[in-house]
Amino acid sequence: MSSQDSSGSYGQYGEELPQVHHRVEPWRTVIPMHPLSVGETLDSAIRLIRFNPVPFVIFPIIVNLGVAAVETLVTVLMGQSLTFDVAGLRTSTLYLLISLAITFVANLLVLVAGTRVTLASVRGEKLSLSDTFALARKDLGKVSLRIIGLTLITFVFVGVFVFAIITAFIALFSAMLKSDSLALTSLIVPAFSLFTLIFLVFYRFTVVAPAIVTEDLGPLAGLARSWKLTKGSLGYFVGMFAALLAISSVLSTIVTVFFALTFGVFSVSSAAGSASLAMGAGSILLSLLLSALLVPISTAIINLIYVNMRMKRENFHQEFLYGAGASHTQPGALPGYPRFDARQAGPVLGQGGYGQYDQPGDHRPNQWDGRPQWYGDHDKA
Repeated sequence: MSSQDSSGSYGQYGEELPQVHHRVEPWRTVIPMHPLSVGETLDSAIRLIRFNPVPFVIFPIIVNLGVAAVETLVTVLMGQSLTFDVAGLRTSTLYLLISLAITFVANLLVLVAGTRVTLASVRGEKLSLSDTFALARKDLGKVSLRIIGLTLITFVFVGVFVFAIITAFIALFSAMLKSDSLALTSLIVPAFSLFTLIFLVFYRFTVVAPAIVTEDLGPLAGLARSWKLTKGSLGYFVGMFAALLAISSVLSTIVTVFFALTFGVFSVSSAAGSASLAMGAGSILLSLLLSALLVPISTAIINLIYVNMRMKRENFHQEFLYGAGASHTQPGALPGYPRFDARQAGPVLGQGGYGQYDQPGDHRPNQWDGRPQWYGDHDKA
């Protein structure tokens, strides 16, 4: 007896769905969709920048140009020079607060856009400049309040930590002065222990900002989320820290040499008394150079670390692959790249539950958290 009756249904196991017989066309991803090593993370960052150069490179440059223009306008309107004026302390304080506010908004735009652009690039979405601005503006007020809250929490934590460290070193030096011999190990061991402690705390909170922006979390929930995602990844972060230290050293040397040469040229040409103008122009050039070199790389790497932690801890790559195969043939998908929104991740075929004890069409969305369940998930909590 055939399992399929004359009406085309499959009896107690549900009804035949036309989607079952559709062939999914082959597609490729921008980065390897599996937990990444240190080298693969750096390579994937370059891949994302090459895939979406406009949001990663052009957008930060435009934002920094806007900041420079606004700060110059504020300087002209408030009559501030580029040197500190003690006599106009009140005006200088107001100018400083306005400059800090402008810088905060600019950095927030780059942060929010960078996180969302990275996730969109991983999904294979090409973004224009207008798309990037739209991503940066979305829920910007709510995100900014949460980032301010995170900043305040960080200041409190750092203040308490620094106070504890200063107290410990004062006690250590007092004990050393009372002793007969000042051993070198008495300084090396505490310094190394302090560095190790700072690193162990720092790496556990590396992905707080991406988690807040991506998952719509508050500051405390973002801290807890980062602590959970980075659990068991000490070796990966040690390798990333060493690699980034080497790369940043090389890039910093290049930028410093370029800035020194540029500032020297402006200084020679400013013999008539326009040294402050030369300094301002050099500062703008340095800001643009940093935006073109460091901001895209650091943005892609930080957000890729977040994606990698989700792939390692929560099978995010399996979620992506699960949804991308179904969404690849949908209208609007880019040729060769899948368009996948994690919020749409769901049981595509039938959109309902056909479990062992369920009735056909029984749909219970509250029981599914938007990603496939895999063995060992509870062990990762």
